[in-house]
Amino acid sequence: MTKGFHTTLLFFGVIMTFLISSVKAQDPQFSQYYANPVALNPGFTGASVGPRIATGYRRQWASIPGAFRTFYFTYDQPFYLGKSSHGFGLSTMSDIAGEGSLTKLDVLFNYAYSMPLNKSWKKFQHYIRLGLSGGIQQATIDYYKLRFPDQLDPVNGVTFQTQETQFAQSRTLPDINGGILYYNDIMYFGITAGHITQPAQRFSPAQLKTITTSTGKTVDTNPKLPMKLSFTGGVNIPIGPVHDRGQYIVTPVFIFKQQGTFDQLDLGAYFTAEPMVFGVYYRGSNQKWDLGTRGDQKTPDKNWGSDALIALVGFKKGILSFGYSYDYTLSSLSNRISGGSHEIALVLEFEQFKKSKFKHRKMPCPRF
Repeated sequence: MTKGFHTTLLFFGVIMTFLISSVKAQDPQFSQYYANPVALNPGFTGASVGPRIATGYRRQWASIPGAFRTFYFTYDQPFYLGKSSHGFGLSTMSDIAGEGSLTKLDVLFNYAYSMPLNKSWKKFQHYIRLGLSGGIQQATIDYYKLRFPDQLDPVNGVTFQTQETQFAQSRTLPDINGGILYYNDIMYFGITAGHITQPAQRFSPAQLKTITTSTGKTVDTNPKLPMKLSFTGGVNIPIGPVHDRGQYIVTPVFIFKQQGTFDQLDLGAYFTAEPMVFGVYYRGSNQKWDLGTRGDQKTPDKNWGSDALIALVGFKKGILSFGYSYDYTLSSLSNRISGGSHEIALVLEFEQFKKSKFKHRKMPCPRF
């Protein structure tokens, strides 16, 4: 098993290196967030039985030219010291915004520690997992793919050389995330604090706080990425026959995210009938953009609005799990214009390298 695992890991590493060289990254949105649990909450690091590889791709608003394209790759595994359980891993996420004008890449190292709690119910052992991830967030912008007002000629179009070139083309900043998870045999709940360092999003020189564009507009060149708080949870409800209640399982789930002025809620359920998994849930948010303007900026309407309806199908065979999901756009953008969003996920979960005296409890979250 060990030889086969290392061969598979090498194969995925080669693919990873190739893709990262052509696809870079942004703080993206995923519908199959349980396929990449380490990104959802670093407390999930090492929560599998053995080594785990997860990779996936998302195409946001497929019918819109230059729509977001996002790729991720993660590796994590548990390890044991005496009676204590730990997890470590590496996660990368890359994202292209527009036609390659802005690309971002996150590389994070992940660690988690599991603490068993005293039994409070006669059937269940309860656990707390503490997780931390840290690394770099890199962004690159290609100014040659942008057009500025001083390049435009009223007759000939884009003609002149732009003077808007005093900015750097890349930046690399530290990023730290933390999370805590509670779980037992049937339910879990987690809180994540993302971007604790609130990395600056500027490309301008550090001493340059504001600039005045050729149109006379003043722009803040030192915006910070707000810290993102996420709350997630779920519960497994066996509905199988009396002699095998675990044959069919319904898992209601939710995730609530808050970042700056933006709030979002995903609410739905998964149905598991091994080897198949089916899911459907609703996504809503409070960030709807008004067509009117206030000054030079659009005004967000804080009323709650529908964003998308998501359907998922997946299967699990041995160590391999695969999932596909489709987001049907419900917002004013409309599905006819956006074309919806496609997402695929592939997960490999291996057995333990060697038997451990530590009694490992699987997380009761959807597995596909």
